[in-house]
Amino acid sequence: MLEYARRLNRHRKDRHALRLPLSALEPASRSPAVLRSVEQPLRAILKTHEGELFRLKRGDIICIARAPKSLFDEALLKIAFLLRDDPVLKQAIDDGTEDRLLRDFYVLSSASDYDRFLEMAQTAHDTNKNPQPAQDRHFSSFALTPPLGDNSKTAPPKPQMITPLPEGGIITPREKPAPPPKSMDASAFSQLERALLVTDVGRFVLPSPVRMLRKNGMGPALMRLYRVDRAQLAKALVPDHDLVTASWFSTRLSDLLARRLFACDLNLEGRDLQAVILSASIGSLKAGGVAHILNTVPALRKLSACRLVFAIDAADAFADPFEYFQVHQALHDHNLGCALTGYDPLIYAMRDPQLFPSDFDSIDWRLLRLWEESYPEKMDAIAHAINTNDPAQLILDHCDGPDALNLGTGLGFRLFCGPALTS
Repeated sequence: MLEYARRLNRHRKDRHALRLPLSALEPASRSPAVLRSVEQPLRAILKTHEGELFRLKRGDIICIARAPKSLFDEALLKIAFLLRDDPVLKQAIDDGTEDRLLRDFYVLSSASDYDRFLEMAQTAHDTNKNPQPAQDRHFSSFALTPPLGDNSKTAPPKPQMITPLPEGGIITPREKPAPPPKSMDASAFSQLERALLVTDVGRFVLPSPVRMLRKNGMGPALMRLYRVDRAQLAKALVPDHDLVTASWFSTRLSDLLARRLFACDLNLEGRDLQAVILSASIGSLKAGGVAHILNTVPALRKLSACRLVFAIDAADAFADPFEYFQVHQALHDHNLGCALTGYDPLIYAMRDPQLFPSDFDSIDWRLLRLWEESYPEKMDAIAHAINTNDPAQLILDHCDGPDALNLGTGLGFRLFCGPALTS
């Protein structure tokens, strides 16, 4: 590895290195089976990016690749989830030092980082004497060193049956079929909750500007939409589980994501922002506490000059009206708005103070469907006419199924379901 690190001096551009100091964890976390699992997210990087993977005798893993830092961050999330039961890592999570424990990252294009990387490689070489590259990155790896207490180096080799080579002398490795995804249960969800505590949810927030025409022929208004990429989040944290079949998962995840989103500084440009609508659930607002949220979230403290509205899922509110009115009153006491919406969790950042749900037009989605059936060739013109008359959104009455949402999405609308209520 030291020789490889020295040769990198002329090829440091866009390269990064990650050292996983697994020797600091419990011995069970360094077993060959666990190490093979831990290597998989890093090998996924090496399948598409040039690089190499090394495993040291004490269990530390070093991955060097010409790949963006975000891929290493995602791999580290998966590794932390795989090692979630390690007592040392659990204690580090409780102390807030898990990042320092697991991550030893090097930006090799930086001279200081490269010098630090060389020093680490020299130390590893002196300790290890013979670090070897892991097996070919396209196949599963094998333990490069015997486990503790193994005297295989001194013991005479055991007789083994030799399988004759096929014709041509080449053995083609067979790829094992991927195991079917598991269904989420209470235990798996508990693990997901712990993983979310150490996850930067902001990395999975997708901002997208949306330009809408205002009423009365005024100029266009810019609305910025922030939403969570749930698919990528689930893929990073629970890649082996099927989240679609868990009917209770969506509601519970909404609460978790809302609380984590409140802790993200999303750079909402509060200086010229006039209105913000945050999507949240009743459970997340009650659990977090409105006053506590406002006092502890940097992104919200910037928005003191804006009108702040919390959008609550209409189905959530109708399921327990008493709790909804309690939250509604708490928001009103803090001079905050409250609206009902069919989306979660997302954030609307709008620059026009008039663009609130109470100003949106309402249309029966069945009428919209009738237009589609009657004038299929004119749907683009109909969509333009609706956008011209509607400042930002459509509220679809009787939106009780996926057909309406699919239809509206196809037309480019951001749809509110049910009535629009504001404080």
